[in-house]
Amino acid sequence: MKISEDGRDSFEFSTGTRAYANCHIIGLGPDMEVSGGYDQGFESDKWDIYSDADGSQGFTVAERIELADYMIEQWTKYKNKAEESKV
Repeated sequence: MKISEDGRDSFEFSTGTRAYANCHIIGLGPDMEVSGGYDQGFESDKWDIYSDADGSQGFTVAERIELADYMIEQWTKYKNKAEESKV
């Protein structure tokens, strides 16, 4: 998963799916639901979080794993940066 170069606040999965999250903000709630941006919208042209009924939020299994790996990488960078600044 990478930040898309389409000029929008979107991401591109290796599957080719593009998903939009305002300001590239992606969150995960305690109920394991993914949200994005200020309006909780995380959607693409294939699906949106508001129309999902089975809990997958429209992600394929591969996309959910890819998203999790991406977010783990981001949080790891954040943690490493904090550790580097310890005095």
